[in-house]
Amino acid sequence: MNISLFILIGAIALMALAAGAVALMAMWVYRDAKSRGLEAGVWTLVVVLVPSLMGLLLYLLVGRRESRRLCPACGAMVPETSAFCGYCGAELSREEGAPRAKAVGKGPLIAAVVGVVLVVILGVGLVIALASVDGFDWTPSVSTVYVENSWGDQWSVKWHYTNKGARTSFTIGSEGPEKLTFTGSCGEGPLILRIYQGEVERTFDLSGGGEVRGEAELAAFQPGKVYLELDNGSGEGKNVDFHAEWE
Repeated sequence: MNISLFILIGAIALMALAAGAVALMAMWVYRDAKSRGLEAGVWTLVVVLVPSLMGLLLYLLVGRRESRRLCPACGAMVPETSAFCGYCGAELSREEGAPRAKAVGKGPLIAAVVGVVLVVILGVGLVIALASVDGFDWTPSVSTVYVENSWGDQWSVKWHYTNKGARTSFTIGSEGPEKLTFTGSCGEGPLILRIYQGEVERTFDLSGGGEVRGEAELAAFQPGKVYLELDNGSGEGKNVDFHAEWE
């Protein structure tokens, strides 16, 4: 299977599992809280909105601390230690067999925990898969005053700062293009233009602060996709203005 397709399927499965696990946890918390006379809606929102199982832990450690039971007279939920019902005033039995809140099955909760474990395993698998992709860059892109335009057989890009340079591509067909012309300048630091396809590569140094004009014959490249890359040394090349066209 293509690695990109594998990653896409894995990401979709990851999101579906995560959503299912949260839904199961929310359902169980709502039912359990309601059976105990607690604020079921509030605790359900806590479980849904607080990430990384912290909402569920809050409910288990805080929300369920007070044990409740049913008043046999009016059916209201009252603290188990109460001698009288706070709603109808009925005297409550302290016998062990006194009516209590109906227990809620833990099936949905167990399924949710299993889902969370699967999400973690699948997430680790996706990270490993991404790490195996050639050329995958984990560094986040940071740019200021970055403008890029691409239309037809032309490409232009300007930036004050970027930590990743820029890249585009065009396709060589049976009728060309046969030549690429460019104009570029770099106000500060290094800037290298690379034109490559597989092991075939042409490079041009655009460093130095002044405007550089040039052209590259494309006869050495085979029909197919050809890449243009501006390498600014991971952010050292600043105040760049570049334009290229192929014909």
